[in-house]
Amino acid sequence: MKKYIFITIAAISILAVGCKKEVAPIDEPTPIENNVIEEQPIAGEDMVTYSFTIDNKDLKSTLDNEGHFAWVTGDHIAIYNETSTSYVDFEVKSVDGSGNATIEASASPGAVWTNAIYPAARATGSGNAVDYTVTTVSGPILVSKVDGQNLNFKYLGAVANIRVDGVPGTPTTLTFTANSNVFGSRTFSWSGDSPVLGGSGSQASITVPFTNATIISVPIPQVSYTGGFTIAVKNAGGRILYKKTTTNTFDMSSKKLLPMPTLTYEAPTKYYVKTVSASGYWDRGCVRMIQTGDNTYNVQMNCDGGTDVYIFDNYNIGNETTGYLNKGHVDGGNFYEISWNTSTSSGGPNYISGTRDYPFFHDAYPVGEHEMSLSGSFNSWSHDANPFTYNLNMSWSLEGLTIASAGTYTFKIRKNNSDWSYAAGGNSGLGSSLYGSLKGDNGDASINLAAGTYNVYLNATSDWYYNIMFEKQ
Repeated sequence: MKKYIFITIAAISILAVGCKKEVAPIDEPTPIENNVIEEQPIAGEDMVTYSFTIDNKDLKSTLDNEGHFAWVTGDHIAIYNETSTSYVDFEVKSVDGSGNATIEASASPGAVWTNAIYPAARATGSGNAVDYTVTTVSGPILVSKVDGQNLNFKYLGAVANIRVDGVPGTPTTLTFTANSNVFGSRTFSWSGDSPVLGGSGSQASITVPFTNATIISVPIPQVSYTGGFTIAVKNAGGRILYKKTTTNTFDMSSKKLLPMPTLTYEAPTKYYVKTVSASGYWDRGCVRMIQTGDNTYNVQMNCDGGTDVYIFDNYNIGNETTGYLNKGHVDGGNFYEISWNTSTSSGGPNYISGTRDYPFFHDAYPVGEHEMSLSGSFNSWSHDANPFTYNLNMSWSLEGLTIASAGTYTFKIRKNNSDWSYAAGGNSGLGSSLYGSLKGDNGDASINLAAGTYNVYLNATSDWYYNIMFEKQ
């Protein structure tokens, strides 16, 4: 005997607020009224087709920034059948012009239903858990008790609405990363008619499908996102095409919708090298490449024999061996120039000479911690006011150079003592480009700097030349 069972489910609606304002609590979904159950016997099969009629005005199963949620044909809702100890997948079969939807599924007679979960792909456990690790669906998580034949969906957790426009390179997913482990597979329970997310998270991120210029609704637990969060848009291979981090705290403990302002794609601006070899002797994890032209970057460094050389951008720090722009390989342990051209998307390692334990094969060269300094008219030519940190393998960095007022400044690099040993200055003026080359003990270099704070990067190359780059923070 095959039966049809019809149940009416009320519409779901919430309230939202504008961008960058405190997010107000969201109204709970409207309870069900006047549920109607009808049974129509159909001979021939020992199954029951359960058909739920959903009354709603809108025709999309997304949560927009005005807080409207609705269903669309093809949506799936999982309802747990205690008799078979498994979920049954209900599909929205139709939505009429008034917003009334019908969902159907077949199950054995005598089903005992407990909880309903939307989207069905996130249902896990024994009718009382949701899985944030599923990457195939986005949108809010809704749950309902099955009290007799009555369903009353409620929001489980909150939603962050995120839109990014103009991401190139065939983006496929968006990852939301919090500063603590709030995601994973988590149980839920009921406090009266309100669902309560339980358990603890096992991971800090959730990944959902991404489409350019579309609001992506990301389900998130109702907690305080202290220190903000990061979003990353990736392609199918796992390379991060766009990343954005906010450090603002968003307390979603009692709120359910976080509408974010629309983000527009910004290209990466920093490039790095990671080297990986069997011995690990010369390996470096995140070497900053120095700009040498409008579209060119390079760094010169030692590599051991059998080294993989990864070039990556600032969006893929920590994701180097998956999100690289270029992967090269060297068989010999030597000194190499590693280059990258952003306009042609080409580059890689090129042999220069044998390995150099010290810059320029000079074993007395000052490479210890803070043995080199930046000395110039911006710090009264002090030899120790702005020391470099030696990062091994021919590279230095200096953070926090303060420029009080805009102007043209002269400078040299020098050993951190008062006798001007190992000094290097002007090969050509850097001007306002903020990058260029220095030549050992060849006069003063000059640069045009706006007021502000700078990081400075230095790389010893060959024949007592250096590449240097100033980066305004």
